[in-house]
Amino acid sequence: MSTMRTLAGTLLAVSAAACGPSISADRNPDVPIPAGATYFLAGGANVGEERDATLQSGIVHERIQKAIHANMQAKGFKLAANEAAATLLVRYAIGVKTETSYQTTGAYAGGWYGYGWGYGGGMQTTYPVESKKGGGVLDIVDAKSGKLAWRCKVENSAGEKAPSQEQLNTTIGEMFKQLEM
Repeated sequence: MSTMRTLAGTLLAVSAAACGPSISADRNPDVPIPAGATYFLAGGANVGEERDATLQSGIVHERIQKAIHANMQAKGFKLAANEAAATLLVRYAIGVKTETSYQTTGAYAGGWYGYGWGYGGGMQTTYPVESKKGGGVLDIVDAKSGKLAWRCKVENSAGEKAPSQEQLNTTIGEMFKQLEM
């Protein structure tokens, strides 16, 4: 689906950093999300320019799906046997991107002496600092019309290791707190 392709550079599997992930949600009020409706997990993808090997793991996707199922059922939704029997489709996409910022270190020694120009000297060094940003998106789509009912995005710094089930439960749980029916 094209909505998953637009999510390049995001990662659902984020570590629970001290400041927490940045979460934003958008709800289309014209597309109903009926209480107690059936849903089907229609898929997930590892998208973006950087195909992170950690995220390609079936283990990570199983953890994400487990957290999605737990949260959907906690909201009162029921798992459908197949996509054709579902009222709602749930899709997710994850990804990671490397960002480069620049940091300058060193000292500037100098000052002004009397009138006119002063004397100064010193040395500064600027170097690149790379960090990984990760995030993802979770969509709830009306199964019949194909219209997007709800989208939630999450972004955070990504660790070097795959996120644990606990980290994913926490992050996805925070995302589902944004779901308005």
